[in-house]
Amino acid sequence: MKSTRRLIICLTALSLTFTRAQTSDVPAAARLRDFEATYLQGLRRIQSPMLGDYLAQLRQLEARASINDIPAVRAEIKRVQDRIAAGTVIDLAATTAVTSQAAPKFIDLLPEKSAGYTPTGRVPESLALGKAEWKIPVLQSGAYKISALYTWPVPTGPVTLRVTIGGVGIKGELPVIKATKSESAFRLFALDTLLLPRDVLNETLTIELISKEPSIFRLQKLLIRKLGKE
Repeated sequence: MKSTRRLIICLTALSLTFTRAQTSDVPAAARLRDFEATYLQGLRRIQSPMLGDYLAQLRQLEARASINDIPAVRAEIKRVQDRIAAGTVIDLAATTAVTSQAAPKFIDLLPEKSAGYTPTGRVPESLALGKAEWKIPVLQSGAYKISALYTWPVPTGPVTLRVTIGGVGIKGELPVIKATKSESAFRLFALDTLLLPRDVLNETLTIELISKEPSIFRLQKLLIRKLGKE
Protein backbone atom coordinates (compact mmCIF):
# COMPACT_ATOMS: atom_id res chain seq x y z
CA MET A 1 0.00 0.00 0.00
CA LYS A 2 2.81 2.42 0.87
CA SER A 3 4.59 1.60 -2.40
CA THR A 4 1.35 2.28 -4.29
CA ARG A 5 0.96 5.69 -2.62
CA ARG A 6 4.58 6.54 -3.42
CA LEU A 7 4.01 5.53 -7.04
CA ILE A 8 0.90 7.76 -7.29
CA ILE A 9 2.81 10.72 -5.82
CA CYS A 10 5.68 10.10 -8.22
CA LEU A 11 3.38 9.93 -11.26
CA THR A 12 1.55 13.08 -10.15
CA ALA A 13 4.85 14.94 -9.89
CA LEU A 14 5.84 13.70 -13.32
CA SER A 15 2.57 14.89 -14.81
CA LEU A 16 2.92 18.36 -13.30
CA THR A 17 6.52 18.65 -14.43
CA PHE A 18 5.68 17.60 -17.96
CA THR A 19 2.71 19.99 -18.13
CA ARG A 20 4.81 22.93 -16.95
CA ALA A 21 7.54 22.03 -19.43
CA GLN A 22 5.05 21.93 -22.32
CA THR A 23 3.73 25.42 -21.55
CA SER A 24 7.15 27.03 -21.12
CA ASP A 25 9.67 28.32 -23.60
CA VAL A 26 12.30 25.78 -22.51
CA PRO A 27 13.83 23.88 -25.46
CA ALA A 28 12.55 20.34 -26.02
CA ALA A 29 15.85 18.66 -25.10
CA ALA A 30 15.98 20.49 -21.76
CA ARG A 31 12.33 19.63 -21.06
CA LEU A 32 13.08 15.96 -21.63
CA ARG A 33 16.10 16.09 -19.29
CA ASP A 34 13.96 17.69 -16.56
CA PHE A 35 11.26 15.12 -17.09
CA GLU A 36 13.73 12.23 -16.82
CA ALA A 37 15.35 13.69 -13.69
CA THR A 38 11.98 13.99 -11.95
CA TYR A 39 11.09 10.45 -12.99
CA LEU A 40 14.35 8.97 -11.69
CA GLN A 41 14.08 10.86 -8.40
CA GLY A 42 10.59 9.50 -7.80
CA LEU A 43 11.61 5.99 -8.83
CA ARG A 44 14.52 6.00 -6.38
CA ARG A 45 12.11 6.82 -3.53
CA ILE A 46 9.93 3.87 -4.51
CA GLN A 47 12.78 1.39 -4.93
CA SER A 48 14.83 2.25 -1.84
CA PRO A 49 12.75 0.31 0.73
CA MET A 50 12.49 -2.63 -1.68
CA LEU A 51 16.22 -2.99 -2.28
CA GLY A 52 17.05 -3.79 1.36
CA ASP A 53 14.55 -6.66 1.35
CA TYR A 54 15.81 -7.90 -2.00
CA LEU A 55 19.41 -7.87 -0.76
CA ALA A 56 18.43 -9.92 2.31
CA GLN A 57 16.72 -12.46 0.04
CA LEU A 58 19.84 -12.68 -2.11
CA ARG A 59 21.95 -13.42 1.00
CA GLN A 60 19.62 -16.30 1.89
CA LEU A 61 19.68 -17.53 -1.69
CA GLU A 62 23.49 -17.47 -1.70
CA ALA A 63 23.54 -19.80 1.33
CA ARG A 64 21.38 -22.39 -0.48
CA ALA A 65 22.48 -21.97 -4.11
CA SER A 66 24.35 -24.70 -5.98
CA ILE A 67 28.03 -24.25 -6.83
CA ASN A 68 27.13 -23.37 -10.43
CA ASP A 69 24.64 -20.68 -9.36
CA ILE A 70 26.71 -18.98 -6.63
CA PRO A 71 28.70 -16.71 -9.04
CA ALA A 72 25.45 -15.31 -10.52
CA VAL A 73 23.99 -14.67 -7.08
CA ARG A 74 27.15 -12.97 -5.82
CA ALA A 75 27.33 -10.80 -8.95
CA GLU A 76 23.75 -9.70 -8.30
CA ILE A 77 24.53 -8.95 -4.65
CA LYS A 78 27.41 -6.72 -5.73
CA ARG A 79 25.25 -5.00 -8.35
CA VAL A 80 22.54 -4.20 -5.78
CA GLN A 81 25.10 -3.03 -3.21
CA ASP A 82 26.71 -0.74 -5.80
CA ARG A 83 23.35 0.73 -6.79
CA ILE A 84 22.38 1.31 -3.15
CA ALA A 85 25.72 3.04 -2.47
CA ALA A 86 25.43 5.21 -5.58
CA GLY A 87 21.72 5.97 -5.09
CA THR A 88 20.96 4.98 -8.68
CA VAL A 89 17.91 3.15 -10.05
CA ILE A 90 18.12 -0.61 -10.42
CA ASP A 91 17.00 -2.62 -13.47
CA LEU A 92 14.10 -4.68 -12.14
CA ALA A 93 14.05 -6.91 -15.22
CA ALA A 94 17.60 -8.02 -14.44
CA THR A 95 16.66 -8.85 -10.84
CA THR A 96 13.95 -11.19 -12.11
CA ALA A 97 16.41 -12.85 -14.46
CA VAL A 98 19.02 -13.62 -11.79
CA THR A 99 16.40 -14.85 -9.32
CA SER A 100 15.02 -17.25 -11.91
CA GLN A 101 18.52 -18.37 -12.90
CA ALA A 102 19.53 -19.16 -9.32
CA ALA A 103 16.25 -20.73 -8.17
CA PRO A 104 16.99 -24.33 -7.12
CA LYS A 105 15.35 -27.24 -8.97
CA PHE A 106 16.02 -29.71 -6.14
CA ILE A 107 15.60 -29.03 -2.41
CA ASP A 108 16.00 -31.47 0.47
CA LEU A 109 14.48 -30.12 3.68
CA LEU A 110 16.15 -31.67 6.71
CA PRO A 111 14.81 -31.74 10.28
CA GLU A 112 17.75 -29.78 11.70
CA LYS A 113 16.96 -26.88 9.33
CA SER A 114 13.33 -26.57 10.44
CA ALA A 115 12.14 -23.78 12.72
CA GLY A 116 12.70 -24.50 16.42
CA TYR A 117 14.13 -27.97 15.91
CA THR A 118 15.80 -29.67 18.88
CA PRO A 119 18.41 -32.33 18.00
CA THR A 120 17.53 -35.85 19.14
CA GLY A 121 20.87 -37.59 18.64
CA ARG A 122 19.26 -40.02 16.21
CA VAL A 123 21.22 -41.20 13.17
CA PRO A 124 19.87 -39.98 10.86
CA GLU A 125 18.06 -37.13 12.56
CA SER A 126 14.29 -37.25 12.21
CA LEU A 127 11.41 -35.01 13.17
CA ALA A 128 8.30 -36.13 15.03
CA LEU A 129 5.21 -34.71 13.31
CA GLY A 130 3.06 -32.74 14.38
CA LYS A 131 3.99 -29.80 12.33
CA ALA A 132 7.24 -28.45 10.92
CA GLU A 133 8.22 -25.27 9.07
CA TRP A 134 11.11 -24.19 6.84
CA LYS A 135 11.86 -20.76 5.38
CA ILE A 136 12.23 -21.06 1.59
CA PRO A 137 14.32 -18.27 -0.03
CA VAL A 138 13.04 -18.84 -3.57
CA LEU A 139 10.92 -21.24 -5.64
CA GLN A 140 9.96 -20.49 -9.23
CA SER A 141 6.39 -20.86 -10.38
CA GLY A 142 5.63 -24.28 -11.82
CA ALA A 143 4.95 -27.89 -10.85
CA TYR A 144 6.82 -29.67 -8.06
CA LYS A 145 6.92 -33.27 -6.89
CA ILE A 146 6.84 -33.39 -3.09
CA SER A 147 7.97 -36.58 -1.33
CA ALA A 148 8.43 -37.47 2.33
CA LEU A 149 11.05 -39.89 3.65
CA TYR A 150 9.52 -41.19 6.88
CA THR A 151 9.39 -43.89 9.53
CA TRP A 152 6.05 -45.06 10.97
CA PRO A 153 6.46 -48.33 12.85
CA VAL A 154 3.27 -48.39 14.96
CA PRO A 155 0.28 -47.11 12.97
CA THR A 156 -2.99 -46.51 14.80
CA GLY A 157 -4.95 -45.68 11.65
CA PRO A 158 -4.47 -43.83 8.38
CA VAL A 159 -2.75 -40.43 8.47
CA THR A 160 -2.66 -37.48 6.09
CA LEU A 161 0.33 -35.29 5.27
CA ARG A 162 -0.42 -31.72 4.21
CA VAL A 163 2.16 -29.33 2.70
CA THR A 164 1.47 -25.62 2.16
CA ILE A 165 3.51 -22.73 0.75
CA GLY A 166 2.65 -19.49 -1.02
CA GLY A 167 -1.05 -19.94 -0.34
CA VAL A 168 -1.09 -23.34 -2.09
CA GLY A 169 -1.68 -26.64 -0.29
CA ILE A 170 -1.42 -30.31 -1.23
CA LYS A 171 -1.90 -33.50 0.74
CA GLY A 172 -1.49 -37.23 0.62
CA GLU A 173 -3.06 -40.01 2.69
CA LEU A 174 -1.04 -42.93 4.02
CA PRO A 175 -2.98 -46.13 4.81
CA VAL A 176 -1.67 -48.41 7.54
CA ILE A 177 -0.08 -50.70 4.91
CA LYS A 178 2.44 -47.88 4.35
CA ALA A 179 3.84 -48.37 7.85
CA THR A 180 7.55 -49.20 8.25
CA LYS A 181 8.96 -52.40 9.75
CA SER A 182 10.84 -50.54 12.50
CA GLU A 183 11.75 -47.05 13.68
CA SER A 184 15.09 -47.30 11.88
CA ALA A 185 13.50 -48.29 8.55
CA PHE A 186 12.42 -45.47 6.22
CA ARG A 187 10.04 -45.36 3.26
CA LEU A 188 9.43 -42.74 0.58
CA PHE A 189 5.92 -41.38 0.03
CA ALA A 190 4.89 -39.04 -2.81
CA LEU A 191 2.20 -36.44 -2.12
CA ASP A 192 0.11 -34.72 -4.78
CA THR A 193 1.87 -32.44 -7.28
CA LEU A 194 2.37 -28.88 -5.98
CA LEU A 195 1.42 -26.23 -8.56
CA LEU A 196 2.79 -22.76 -7.82
CA PRO A 197 1.08 -20.04 -9.89
CA ARG A 198 3.76 -17.47 -8.98
CA ASP A 199 7.36 -17.27 -7.81
CA VAL A 200 7.79 -17.71 -4.05
CA LEU A 201 10.36 -15.51 -2.30
CA ASN A 202 11.31 -15.88 1.35
CA GLU A 203 8.10 -17.68 2.39
CA THR A 204 7.41 -20.48 4.87
CA LEU A 205 6.76 -24.07 3.83
CA THR A 206 4.72 -26.06 6.34
CA ILE A 207 4.13 -29.80 6.65
CA GLU A 208 1.47 -31.13 9.01
CA LEU A 209 0.41 -34.60 10.13
CA ILE A 210 -3.36 -35.03 10.35
CA SER A 211 -4.47 -38.09 12.31
CA LYS A 212 -7.61 -39.05 14.21
CA GLU A 213 -5.58 -41.13 16.65
CA PRO A 214 -2.17 -40.31 18.19
CA SER A 215 0.52 -41.80 15.97
CA ILE A 216 4.32 -41.85 16.09
CA PHE A 217 5.31 -40.57 12.67
CA ARG A 218 8.83 -39.25 12.08
CA LEU A 219 10.07 -37.31 9.07
CA GLN A 220 13.67 -37.81 7.99
CA LYS A 221 13.58 -35.60 4.90
CA LEU A 222 11.15 -33.68 2.69
CA LEU A 223 12.18 -33.72 -0.96
CA ILE A 224 11.12 -31.05 -3.49
CA ARG A 225 11.74 -31.66 -7.19
CA LYS A 226 10.75 -29.29 -10.01
CA LEU A 227 8.92 -31.03 -12.84
CA GLY A 228 9.16 -30.22 -16.51
CA LYS A 229 12.00 -28.88 -18.63
CA GLU A 230 15.08 -27.55 -16.84
